[in-house]
Amino acid sequence: MDSLLPQRATVSGIFTVKEAEAKKLLKRRLGEIALGRFTGPKAEKVLLSELAEDLFTDYRIRGRRNQENVKSKVNHLLAYFRHDRVKTITTDRIKAYIARRQEAGAAAAQINRELAAFKRMLNLAVQAEKITHAPYVPMLTENIVRTGFFEYEEFLALREALPTFVRPVVTFGYYTGWRVAEILNLQWRQVDLNAAEVRLDPGTTESGEGRVIYLDGELLNTMEQQRDFVLALQRERGGNHPLGIR
Repeated sequence: MDSLLPQRATVSGIFTVKEAEAKKLLKRRLGEIALGRFTGPKAEKVLLSELAEDLFTDYRIRGRRNQENVKSKVNHLLAYFRHDRVKTITTDRIKAYIARRQEAGAAAAQINRELAAFKRMLNLAVQAEKITHAPYVPMLTENIVRTGFFEYEEFLALREALPTFVRPVVTFGYYTGWRVAEILNLQWRQVDLNAAEVRLDPGTTESGEGRVIYLDGELLNTMEQQRDFVLALQRERGGNHPLGIR
């Protein structure tokens, strides 16, 4: 073994450099393991296009009706990131994507729906243990509040004074401007919390045209809480219950 040591010190220092690189890599890997971020060679090769196919499969097996709609959102992501490895799609790159879409004239609501699809792709990948963690995905602020009725402080005061079960209805009406009858007749088949969308079918609105509302922030949180409440009520009593959403 001693005869090998001089050879390691010669040959233009190749072995010394490789040893230093190996130590550096080992240190980085140990750090990733300690933080629960070590992906392994298989996870490092996962492509965004693969996660897109997983999302489409999830939509099919769940019987979701807006499959073409989600494909249009994902296509924007694939056009920008192409077939990049998921590991290389950092928060900084996601912000660059947002900037590019804004330059193309996309509205904040549309960009947020695309980012929501991306988040769903990442969550499915984590569940399937294809990746160990997902990057932070920033969302844009959407100005969807209808003006001319209540200031925000007045809305909060009114909502606080109402019974608890009425508050989700008032919140939905404040952020969307929908009529009470439209809200009370809304059904869960018209709500897609994964895509963060609510749709009114053609023929059910005053104009006769269909309508879509993109959910975000407090409105999205309210819909998620209402869904949990209704599911718990159905488990307890059985059947369907209106309370704003059926």
